[in-house]
Amino acid sequence: MLTLLMVICIRFNLIINSNFSNIYNMNTLIQTQNLSLYYQQLSPLLRRPINRLQAVNNIDLTIIKGESIGLVGESGCGKSSLGKTLIRYYTPTHGKILYYQKDTPVNIAVMNLHQLKKTGIRQKLQMVLQDHASAMNPRMTIKQIMGEAIKARQQKRSDNRQESILNCLQQVGLNESHLNRYPHEFSGGQRQRICIARTLAIQPEFIVLDEPTSALDVSVQAQILILLNEIRKNLGLTYVFITHNLLILKYVCTRVAVMYLGAIVEIINVQDLFINARHPYTISLLACIPDIDKTDGFRPIKGEVSKLSKSLAGCQFFGRCSCSSQECETDVPTLKQVSDGHWVSCHREL
Repeated sequence: MLTLLMVICIRFNLIINSNFSNIYNMNTLIQTQNLSLYYQQLSPLLRRPINRLQAVNNIDLTIIKGESIGLVGESGCGKSSLGKTLIRYYTPTHGKILYYQKDTPVNIAVMNLHQLKKTGIRQKLQMVLQDHASAMNPRMTIKQIMGEAIKARQQKRSDNRQESILNCLQQVGLNESHLNRYPHEFSGGQRQRICIARTLAIQPEFIVLDEPTSALDVSVQAQILILLNEIRKNLGLTYVFITHNLLILKYVCTRVAVMYLGAIVEIINVQDLFINARHPYTISLLACIPDIDKTDGFRPIKGEVSKLSKSLAGCQFFGRCSCSSQECETDVPTLKQVSDGHWVSCHREL
């Protein structure tokens, strides 16, 4: 099944051009500085804070206009929390989110919802959710669903709403005959296309895609990946692509950020991910990819994931790493650049 997805993607030229290395000469869209998000854990009886969960922990990340950066890691590592914080669905505990509006940085981490809407930033930062079935009101037609998105954006009253809706639907391969139908009358792939069209109707600049293909079968996944890549190129959008499937990263992403327990442990160009990964956690994730040609079977990562509420003195991956040292137990590693576009958070010699 994975081979089928790869063949279809290659056939439609979905592989990112390796010349994308000049991306760093382009403009920055979003930059985070020491970004953190903590959830309060409440007591079951009195509902008072008793602990905090470090979902996102001191993230420094630069996102370039026009790129698609992948976020990967085990379940619970903070991928979705980071994505929702970047678009200000969540308010960060501390740190900065610099949004470069017309090349002028604005710290949206300290702005409230009213300020975000007034400045027009709210509509520029959007998200496509994983569960397309529950993302739409089952009692509304597609025309009504799309109409709400059109209404939410800032536009002149003279604009033709019907024409705007049709233009968005046509961008995802749907047409006028689908306007008066309800969500349950569509297949899973069509519902995901509608969710994408609704997001495009708001005219965003930056989109967080939270596992947009995980609930679809393989052939439909390929179609959605092709569609997303074409939309990004045609409209000049910027993506953060959250996924568990490392194999599809090479077809939809330009860079990859690997997360573990709320922190980024490695940032690498996607063409180097499978041949030059350096961090032990990234290497372990790659070893877990199913491959019928492997003779030694699956190699799951040893040990258990630490609790987000448990703060360790050193490297969070210390207890599960096969090449850890005494330094790893006591000192927190920082992201260090090991080559052009490649950053690793590890104490060992790289």
